[in-house]
Amino acid sequence: MITTRGGKTRRQAELRAKYEAAVESLMDEISAGDKETFSSLELQNMGVDLIPFDLEDNEFLESYACLFQPRSTEFIADYHVEMSQVSGQGALSALEFPDFSPDGDKLLSTPLKAADQIFMGDDPFYEMDGWYPRPFNKTSMPDWEYLKLVQYYSKDLEIVKTIPHVQLFMANEFVVQDNNIESALLPGEIGPVAQAIQARLRQTEFQKTSLFPVQVFSFFGPRHGRIIQAHFNPSGRLVMRVSQTYSFERKDEDLARRFLCFRMCQPGAGEKYEFHTDQGSPGIPQSLSSPMQENMNSHLPVSLPARAARMVI
Repeated sequence: MITTRGGKTRRQAELRAKYEAAVESLMDEISAGDKETFSSLELQNMGVDLIPFDLEDNEFLESYACLFQPRSTEFIADYHVEMSQVSGQGALSALEFPDFSPDGDKLLSTPLKAADQIFMGDDPFYEMDGWYPRPFNKTSMPDWEYLKLVQYYSKDLEIVKTIPHVQLFMANEFVVQDNNIESALLPGEIGPVAQAIQARLRQTEFQKTSLFPVQVFSFFGPRHGRIIQAHFNPSGRLVMRVSQTYSFERKDEDLARRFLCFRMCQPGAGEKYEFHTDQGSPGIPQSLSSPMQENMNSHLPVSLPARAARMVI
């Protein structure tokens, strides 16, 4: 724990400079390639540590390494909506989960469209000022779309303060086969993470922090998805924890509920999170430490305004 304000400020400045250099180098590496996927070895050479992520691993979920702590299923249950209480055909259709039948549905004619249908969202935010669906002009890279971007704010005595945590919802033009991405990342996963961190570093409202976590809900074909949590270690290496790939080809309420728990997560903030060294990174022998209860008010996800979302490459 850093005990003085001056020491904390100096440490944050050191880390910000380290992360800025690292993410700029990473963006150059991504732009220089023309790849369908990036393997764990390639990522390691790019300064990225790819670590398996178990959605049920309570030791990790309760540690300072987890910067997006999922809500409990009991918490989610409090917000259950009875279909009988929903009015309007539009609202009802938005709650439906259609069966997966790509051969008989032109809307699912591509993996990207199939991925779109998992999320069932609106307002694809690449249309916002400064956002582009494919910032790296490479022919072999699978295309991707931003479905939604969410940031958080804390509210204390009517004072609203945005915190740097970002959630990305991505659709990728890619078909998973024989677990061919279990030890790899798609360009539409690593690229947007790098963009988000680079943007946060440039935004004036976050000049007094070195904590820039990103959680990604990544969807792709046939109709699959996974969750990724990313943040920089104080070493300057980018840690990306990746869940297994899950199928949404058939309606699975338990799986949908689990993803929703992460969607409605409680972001981890404060010095204990900001300066924590993730033991999952290579060469870090320490065990996971558990966060003490922080006296934080609820953090509510809100859509980013165009000004805050400007991440032009």
